[in-house]
Amino acid sequence: MYTDLALHIGGNWISGGSRQGEDVVNPATGKTLGGCRTRARATSTRRWRQRLKAFEVWRATNAYERAKVLRKAASLVRERADEHSPGS
Repeated sequence: MYTDLALHIGGNWISGGSRQGEDVVNPATGKTLGGCRTRARATSTRRWRQRLKAFEVWRATNAYERAKVLRKAASLVRERADEHSPGS
């Protein structure tokens, strides 16, 4: 289903390359969805910096705008759940 899983950090997709990793398993079926490679220390540092940057933006966003973002995210999750539900 998902052949190349990656991390989304600071607007960029970072793949694990040839590093070791582990399978990502669907707990409902036990089937492997794909592989997720472990990240390098540099990736962890970059991810931490991006997380702090994103937090500053989110913290500066008023409650009304945050609610709009969360409602949109919930809507997308519901919409996509139908696409990926068993029997689809």
